[in-house]
Amino acid sequence: MIEPAGSDGARIAANATALLAARLTTAAATLVASPLLFHLLGPREFGLWAVLAGVIAAAGLADLGFGSAQVREVARASATGDVRRARAAAALALVVYALIGLVLFAAVALAWGWLAHILNLGDLAASGRLLAMLLVAAFVVDSAAIPSRAALEGTQRMRPLAVVTGGAGLLGAALGVGLVFLGAGLAGLGIAA
Repeated sequence: MIEPAGSDGARIAANATALLAARLTTAAATLVASPLLFHLLGPREFGLWAVLAGVIAAAGLADLGFGSAQVREVARASATGDVRRARAAAALALVVYALIGLVLFAAVALAWGWLAHILNLGDLAASGRLLAMLLVAAFVVDSAAIPSRAALEGTQRMRPLAVVTGGAGLLGAALGVGLVFLGAGLAGLGIAA
């Protein structure tokens, strides 16, 4: 299909606008939810949640650029019509992220006693361990969506990706606050992740 002149610029602008809107939505949801969660949880539980969520997010960087490589491969496969190659890239991503998840589960299981001692968690050790395991599970579930995101990015369909990303950020923040408000505590935050 031949596209009219200027359509690349319009597509790029629309994609950039959609992605910016998704990031702003997620940031706004976090800005609203954080003080509410701090108030509902208290400084110790909120601090534990912030530290563990940050550690799990940082551990997600262990993909060493695999997500970007997957987007590139999906884009290349899409441009050449090689569906087999795109599926192979998606399958490989699922395996890699599942392995990262297993390593994280094992690390939390094996090192939790030491980590709880270092962080001086005391009575929060058990709920902290549950939170850590739930955050790792959320990482694994989120990672399962990476091939779909790579397909959308690789084919330059950013608007649907932005709607899902922004909606997930908004829903996660609302669910987290709601579950904590209902008394689920740190487990509620882990479930909402």
